[in-house]
Amino acid sequence: TQAVDALYLQGDSSASNNPPGEDGSEADRMKIPKGCMIANELCPSRAYVLAKRCGDQREAAACVAVTSHRAQIFPGEVREGEGAFDRVICDVPCSGDGTFRKYRDKWGHWQPHQGRQLHSLQLQIALRGIALLKVGGVLSYSTCSLN
Repeated sequence: TQAVDALYLQGDSSASNNPPGEDGSEADRMKIPKGCMIANELCPSRAYVLAKRCGDQREAAACVAVTSHRAQIFPGEVREGEGAFDRVICDVPCSGDGTFRKYRDKWGHWQPHQGRQLHSLQLQIALRGIALLKVGGVLSYSTCSLN
């Protein structure tokens, strides 16, 4: 929800940090989003949940699109140096080893090759994210993998 809310920040110190309509003022209800957000989730059932959660953001959902596509080739042809996005967040698949502290029984089933198998996919997604950025854009990379 923070990413959706950020679309409505006005960029000056007098602007409210609340999403439209939350403080009840007429000016707040008239805010127009400063951009749009495309959220991509490969798994269709998780994409559905993501779309539902974005839809729960009321009118803020009007500037959000949810897709279900392979991130390492999303969204198709992009010419070098002509990225389409100001910001890209890559929350890449993880090996699950980041959950050992919480689920100690996973140690018995986990093998080092599981983490190594995901490295290529994680790298492909990160490189694709970089390619999709406009010059001067920002990439945020996130995973819970430890190795």
